Amino acid sequence: MATVFRKTYTQPLPREAEIVRRGGKDMACWRDRRGRKQYAEVTIGRNGRRKLLRRSPTFTAKYRNANGHVVEVSTGCKDETAARMVLARLEQRTEHIKAGVLTADQAAALDHQQTPIGRHLDDYLQHLDVKKHKGRRVCQSHRDNVKRYLRRIVDECGMGRLSDMTAEAVEAWMMRQESAGMGARTLNVARSAAVAFAAWCRKTRRLAHNPMRDLPRADESSDRRRRRRALTPREFSLLLDAARRQPALEAMTIRRGKNAGQPKANVRESIKADLARLGWERALICKTFVMTGLRKKELASITLAQAVLEGGKPHLVLHAKDAKNGKAARIPLTTELAADLREWIADRSERTRQTAHGMGTSLPPEEKLLNVPTGLVKILNRDLKLAGIAKTDARDRTIDVHSLRHTFCTWMQMAGVAGRKTQAAMRHSSRALTDDVYTDEESLDVAAAVEAAMPSLPLATAALAPALAPTGDRGGHTTADPGTRGVEAFSGMRGLQCP
Repeated sequence: MATVFRKTYTQPLPREAEIVRRGGKDMACWRDRRGRKQYAEVTIGRNGRRKLLRRSPTFTAKYRNANGHVVEVSTGCKDETAARMVLARLEQRTEHIKAGVLTADQAAALDHQQTPIGRHLDDYLQHLDVKKHKGRRVCQSHRDNVKRYLRRIVDECGMGRLSDMTAEAVEAWMMRQESAGMGARTLNVARSAAVAFAAWCRKTRRLAHNPMRDLPRADESSDRRRRRRALTPREFSLLLDAARRQPALEAMTIRRGKNAGQPKANVRESIKADLARLGWERALICKTFVMTGLRKKELASITLAQAVLEGGKPHLVLHAKDAKNGKAARIPLTTELAADLREWIADRSERTRQTAHGMGTSLPPEEKLLNVPTGLVKILNRDLKLAGIAKTDARDRTIDVHSLRHTFCTWMQMAGVAGRKTQAAMRHSSRALTDDVYTDEESLDVAAAVEAAMPSLPLATAALAPALAPTGDRGGHTTADPGTRGVEAFSGMRGLQCP
């Protein structure tokens, strides 16, 4: 029953087409855009109207697969003889599957071997556009990174087909990039993109196995390009003060002229008040970061309805779709921070009522608790400079927005909080991540901890004298002088032999 044929399909008649009799068949005749005459066979459609009968330029193979199902596969051949050769190979593969020479996955992978790898990449990127991870779509920045790294690996490794994608080729590429100065973390991001793409190809039966499964990772512990440090309580107090003063100070600073750099500009009092509130909010944002350990996107997602500031256990409700680990959480608040947030909300409510001319308008529950600016990184850098805090210390450790989360973890450890509780507060999957990555060891007073933990064990000379003084049973030695007692005792032990 196996055969090859050209598929047929119908199209509407062109408006200017005329029906003529040619070769004993009804044919449509019309002129195309270039003015050339075109002929096509005419058939009657389901609605009883005449339509053009078209045939595919390539042949399709029809045969019965190993499961006994009749399938149709495009051969891509315009020549019938070549199409029948493709059909013969398909039937041969079917027999191999029945005999156990090939598995179904291997046979399915063979169908994709001649497709350019660029088309597989396009399909994978379309998959990422609609994919959901932990209930939310994959973010645009991740999709852009995956696209950039995969395109670069494919181009620089000269991969034309899926069969060219091997762990050896990607590992050699990683070694070349490492020699060129690429960091270990960046290499692992590119590696993860390649592994995920190969896993998707395996899942969609484009590959019989994942060739990237055993691709080694780069050692990030020995090549950390960005090492963050925690702020001390004194440094953070200076940072809060700078964050509160910075907006008004920037507006009052003269940019040009003989007074350039000096805060002598005339600013209206109403604008000063607005800038003071802005500084208040920015300082409150920094304080919330350090007192809760929230990430930037997580804090930006919190609304007024998610802030439970009354009662004995004030907290913030973090939804699963906004959390990095995809799990909902209740973020506990200190009494002081809860009071600060209540005061901030009360001030905003009062200003809203004043704007509405006392109409009793309240803040909508879906409004953000704090308006976290998108340019918070640059804002923090300016605040650090105003506070007199070096962004990078002598050990090349840096301070950025995520360092505030490191500060939260380190302060918990400094306070003697149990490691498991600190891990739960950080919402980490492992204790090692809490202790090894987010805890700043330099901030931990290890020397004081050792001093407090070790018991007092005095080595009094008088207490040791009776034990070390020789007796008549030990060879008739006289009592040694205290200054030489240790030496004589050691020389007396030379005659001892192990049993």
